[in-house]
Amino acid sequence: MNTAHAGADASAELEQLEADGCDRGIGGFPCAVGLPQPYPVDELIKKSFQDVTHPDDLAAEVAQVELMHQGKIDSYGVDKRYLRKDGAIVWGRKTVAALRKSDGSIDYCVSVIEDISARKHAEQQVHLLMRETTSPATSASRATWRTNLLNSFAFAVWRPVL
Repeated sequence: MNTAHAGADASAELEQLEADGCDRGIGGFPCAVGLPQPYPVDELIKKSFQDVTHPDDLAAEVAQVELMHQGKIDSYGVDKRYLRKDGAIVWGRKTVAALRKSDGSIDYCVSVIEDISARKHAEQQVHLLMRETTSPATSASRATWRTNLLNSFAFAVWRPVL
């Protein structure tokens, strides 16, 4: 497995996985999963992508890997959670492409993994704000405010002059 990245502040990793590594499911995640404090390389090469993928995200990727090995697709992309050695969760966007031999078998795979933790955090914040503004309590509060405003306006317009 050859891994390249842009340095300590890299938010993406590029990997070339040997065919046997791709077949066993080894690789496909950066040595710098969750920059900083990833797994040491000697530990990481003993792990499969299943070992560092959040259990809730595993089935979707395994299905894509199987389709790629069956020759039904040549590439796939998934947003998934990676499990760091310290237990922290890091979101990544993983894109994998298989380069095939003339007989259709996989020669090797190329994988790009981008750290999308900040994007996922922002999406979660937007979701929470949207849910807050559409909750029944908030809607009821807004309806009461609107009614009070209209009543105040109506009183001001129709108030007799004394």
